[in-house]
Amino acid sequence: MLSKDKSNKPYSDKTSEQYEASFKEGDSTGIVMDIEKKTKRAIRAANDWTKAAKEDYNFALGKQWTQEEKDKLETEGRPALVYNKIEPLLDLVSGYQRENSVRIRVNPEGGEDRLFSEVADRLIKAIDKWTKLNYKLDHVFDDGETCGKGNLEMYITYDDDPIRGDLGFRLCSPYQILWDPDSTEYDKSDARHAVKVSKRTKEDLKDLYPKKAAEIDVLGADVTEYYGIGEDVLKEGDKDNYHLGREDDYKGDLLSMTIDEKEKYLLKEMFYVKMIDKHVLFWADENRFERFDTADEANQRANEIRKQAQDDFAVEMQGFQKLAMSGAPSVQQAPPAPPVYTEPTIKIIKRKVKEMWYAATAAGIVLSEPAKGPFEPYYHGYPYFTFVAKYKPNAEGEELKNRGIVRNLVDPQKDHNKSRSQYLHILNSSANSGWVGDTDALTPEGKEDLKRMGSTPGVNIWIKPGSRFEKIQPTSPSQGHLQIFEVSAQDIKEISGINADALAIQDKTTSGRAIALRIKQATTILSPIFRNYRFTKEMIGGAIFAMIPHIFDVPEIRKVVGQEFMTANKIDDGFLTAVLQQISDGKYDVVITEADNSATIRQETFDALMEMVKGGMPMPPDVLLEFSSIPNVKEVSEKIMAYQQQQAAAQAKPGA
Repeated sequence: MLSKDKSNKPYSDKTSEQYEASFKEGDSTGIVMDIEKKTKRAIRAANDWTKAAKEDYNFALGKQWTQEEKDKLETEGRPALVYNKIEPLLDLVSGYQRENSVRIRVNPEGGEDRLFSEVADRLIKAIDKWTKLNYKLDHVFDDGETCGKGNLEMYITYDDDPIRGDLGFRLCSPYQILWDPDSTEYDKSDARHAVKVSKRTKEDLKDLYPKKAAEIDVLGADVTEYYGIGEDVLKEGDKDNYHLGREDDYKGDLLSMTIDEKEKYLLKEMFYVKMIDKHVLFWADENRFERFDTADEANQRANEIRKQAQDDFAVEMQGFQKLAMSGAPSVQQAPPAPPVYTEPTIKIIKRKVKEMWYAATAAGIVLSEPAKGPFEPYYHGYPYFTFVAKYKPNAEGEELKNRGIVRNLVDPQKDHNKSRSQYLHILNSSANSGWVGDTDALTPEGKEDLKRMGSTPGVNIWIKPGSRFEKIQPTSPSQGHLQIFEVSAQDIKEISGINADALAIQDKTTSGRAIALRIKQATTILSPIFRNYRFTKEMIGGAIFAMIPHIFDVPEIRKVVGQEFMTANKIDDGFLTAVLQQISDGKYDVVITEADNSATIRQETFDALMEMVKGGMPMPPDVLLEFSSIPNVKEVSEKIMAYQQQQAAAQAKPGA
């Protein structure tokens, strides 16, 4: 394969047809070529957005002049000032998000699901704590509000648990995840594929794919660098994650680099949906569905269910026979009816269902052959979760579909910087407006001194008697430039719609309800952003929930929920086993959502309840505690309730 060619032959001497032929060689599945084409198409579709997102991030962090603009201004002796009005607005929204951040939790849809959802919620809470999920989500939000997209990846690590593994989450660059360009749904449920791109050394690749170590060792030039991938070295937070652009963007020296100069390879990991024939076993008696790859596996499981039913019936019949042989029942009791065997109601249906598959390539070789994804059969979705601040699915082009807060503020910020820079230039020019006089008014030495010292205070100038020599009177500084500066600052506030004064309310004398109403007015314009963020968190919560049976077994669940909780709720290992089974079967009536609304809304409710108490309305302590700001309110409430029960039992004793 050409990918193993160690010659220093320039890339420009090869054609993309040659590379396409090299991909086909030794690639029986065609996965290398498939990933290359999908990656290239996704890059082209996202190219305009990527360029705009780069500018958004630069402006947010204060890089608001291009190098060409700065060079031109420096040549002309003009300043290039930056009055960054964007970053404080982003910090304000980011801070508001963090102050009101709540974890993902499981809520019951019906009262009968309360205990089930409580166990699942404690498990999700533990995963949140172990993986630092909430902290990483804060940075996903920052990326989204800044450039439009924030990406998080879910993975399984076997570092601590080599058998079952543990869930982990990592922050990805906004430019790393390349989605199917035809997808329009926010949750990517209609996406046929997603490719993650990252730069890796040979050692990295061998650690990730040890079975391919021999092939990785002999890799030559990364042929995909020429074949429409390339690298535009944008490093947003991670030196190993690169922004990708158009094939035409990469010319000149890049194409003639040797592998020693590049050092890293472009790893492309693709998750993609396949429609697979599955044999679905429906067990009507238990309302359970189980999926199998083959009819034989489904029939084997059906026979196991029938055998178990027969064994259970045999045990029940033995008990009946022992009872019958022990003697006649009393006069008051009717003779027990003999047990009746009921054949389990089982139906096997063949259906095409979605299944998530995975493959990986680098430098034109297959590192991971196409196979089921690592999260199957528990979770069938993508392990990538994208938060888009302003999502307009029907807009034309990725640039308009995915935007952050910064996008509309770039032009006002440019105006802001340029007007102030121009005003300062005028002031500087006024201080040294120049001199006019006869050509022989000064000696050559005097002219040189004037050039060097003419703008300094107290400069001494000697002229020839009778010659004309006077300072040019400067034009008064234009107030228009200063007005533009002030207007552009106001424009940034109005265009962003972020009311910093209302969001930063700190008034201890104002009621919670009044504060809530004022903040609500200030944050109305941000509601679509926070709604998208909540949706993203719910998607992540759903994925975690689906993976619980893979990550936990009964002893681990017992350790997480605690013996005190199990005793208080009268649950045993059998109940925990049923929880895992229900999640595996996809049969549960729970809602994955954020824990609570903002602290301000809770405070508003608490204040209203306290007013009712003051008015004489009896209020159970657990209701008040639910809306209080006390940490670990659930545990506190349980202890109070237990204490009240003990007191009631003590008073009920005779002689109390």
